[in-house]
Amino acid sequence: EAAAAGLENRVKAAKTLFRDSRLSEALAEIEAAVHDYPENTAVLLQAAQMNCLSLRLQKLLDPVVLERVQQYLARLDKLLPGNDRVTQMQRYFRETLEQLMAPQKLAA
Repeated sequence: EAAAAGLENRVKAAKTLFRDSRLSEALAEIEAAVHDYPENTAVLLQAAQMNCLSLRLQKLLDPVVLERVQQYLARLDKLLPGNDRVTQMQRYFRETLEQLMAPQKLAA
């Protein structure tokens, strides 16, 4: 129970940092939680979402963040095959990529 409460507090701390526009600190916090709990699907979903949101907010195709999200989604797909939340997150990631790539297509 103590470990679960500690993990929940870490995720809440990351969300708070994110809401306070402290993106790099928020991502570092959620990444640490993923590192410590690599099979926790709630943490993986939160990490994928926060990383996608950071891409959208920064309007930047950061290859490191893109790869990280892809890894989280692949892991989630194995842990929760066919899960609605995972499917929604995959769709959100695709939409994020489309949104970020649209200006590049217009420039080409």
